[in-house]
Amino acid sequence: PQEASVRYNLGRVYEKLGKDEPALEEYLAFLKLAPRDPRANNMRARVALFYENAQQLDAAVALYGELIASDPSRASAHFALAGIYYRRARYDDALPEYEEVVRLDPTNAAAHSNIGFINRIKGRLEEAVAHFTRAVELDPTDISSLHFLGTVQSELGNIAESLSWLHKVIELQPEHPLAHYAIGKILAKQGDREGAQREFELHRKIQAAERKKQTTATTMEVN
Repeated sequence: PQEASVRYNLGRVYEKLGKDEPALEEYLAFLKLAPRDPRANNMRARVALFYENAQQLDAAVALYGELIASDPSRASAHFALAGIYYRRARYDDALPEYEEVVRLDPTNAAAHSNIGFINRIKGRLEEAVAHFTRAVELDPTDISSLHFLGTVQSELGNIAESLSWLHKVIELQPEHPLAHYAIGKILAKQGDREGAQREFELHRKIQAAERKKQTTATTMEVN
């Protein structure tokens, strides 16, 4: 029972057989017996992902924490841990992890986008714009970042800039309801009632069509 390599290999066999629970038991035993083994960090990442997929998020957080302590330069571990915090709306915990991600990997568009979102909800709009802009530079098709760039620029009073980003959203995704709604609000403030009404009507129709799709899907599933 103290032979770490056997526990590791047995876990791999169980995993190939699709027996996740006994595989997990062997992997945890391996990590306990050989925490500094060259294979240990990759195994921590695998086990943490297993926990994450199984919605055992506290266990996943603990494993990612161990992995980061052992290998602080592993950007993927910081990103995974930040993602759990982000989905739990634990933004104060997520932010430093995402910031570490972009320090280690400045080309991670998703990390920049999520930093932008966190800064936006904290009222740090200029910082939000900087990170959303970087996310779009890295991924010009990032609809979420484009939309948030438009809305944050509107909040800052940069109307022309806001409309430019929101129209890029529409170019990429013509039936983006929130972009149409945001454009409608801007046009209404500018006194363009006809243009605003057109955007609000598009927003309403898109939302109604989406609700109809969801209702149809639910009905089909019940049948």
